[in-house]
Amino acid sequence: MLKTILIGIFLVSMITSSSSLNCFSCMTSREGNCEDGSQMETKICDSSDSNNLNVKPVCLKVVKDIKGFDHITRSCQFEGDLYKPCNYIKAAEHCSTCDSNLCNSAKTFSVHQSLYSSLFLIVLTKVINL
Repeated sequence: MLKTILIGIFLVSMITSSSSLNCFSCMTSREGNCEDGSQMETKICDSSDSNNLNVKPVCLKVVKDIKGFDHITRSCQFEGDLYKPCNYIKAAEHCSTCDSNLCNSAKTFSVHQSLYSSLFLIVLTKVINL
């Protein structure tokens, strides 16, 4: 019984998390902390914000060299089979999208994602062994 409840809670949380996404949101020209990732603001990107059913929310990271300085933008965007935001951003040194929470951070691998994944695996192992 406990296994069924825990698995149900996990499945519901996965469904909920797939409809919204938490991304870092900043611009180097406005906030000096966008470059190194310290104290960046976050924004919830909800699929209901889009009028198009064929797109999903993604986190975006863009790096442009403007007069010898890196200008970084992190934000929410929508992406689909026919629309890729990076195809429309000109003169970018780097442009990428990702679809997991806070994946557009300064670090290439999120410590939070690693901890949550490890914690989930430990709990799942304990539940299966009940």
